Amino acid sequence: MEPSDAEVAAHLAAAPAAAWERLFALADALTEADFDVPWAGGERTPSGAITMPYPRYSAAVNAVCSQLAEVALVVFDWPSWLHAHPEVQRPEAIAAAGPATAARAATALLRGERFYDGNLAAALESGVFMAIVERLRRWYTEERSSEVTS
Repeated sequence: MEPSDAEVAAHLAAAPAAAWERLFALADALTEADFDVPWAGGERTPSGAITMPYPRYSAAVNAVCSQLAEVALVVFDWPSWLHAHPEVQRPEAIAAAGPATAARAATALLRGERFYDGNLAAALESGVFMAIVERLRRWYTEERSSEVTS
């Protein structure tokens, strides 16, 4: 059974404040160079085999991803959800979405990178990655307290 928006919001609210603050500090420290993802691999080995190309994310991007996973990763059928919600691949759709959608998009992005090299690179380039972080920041700074007290 898929978690409801309220269950996802409760999951987000359960993450410690220090974890959220660390996520935002790490994201704020990203530089323009972090968004320019080089690819490695694709070379021919001495045996003649060609290595598979792969993105080489900066340590800063990897740190943000790890922290994002700590606070926002939810368990659900992300491939089916992403197929049904292609709009979340646009930054403006993330900005307009609720926090549960942002958390699901974060999960789909982070899990998707494990299966599709370059998924994260595309999200960094398109603005989707930072739109997810900024939507979650808006929830944390402006909306979370009203949810907790209601």
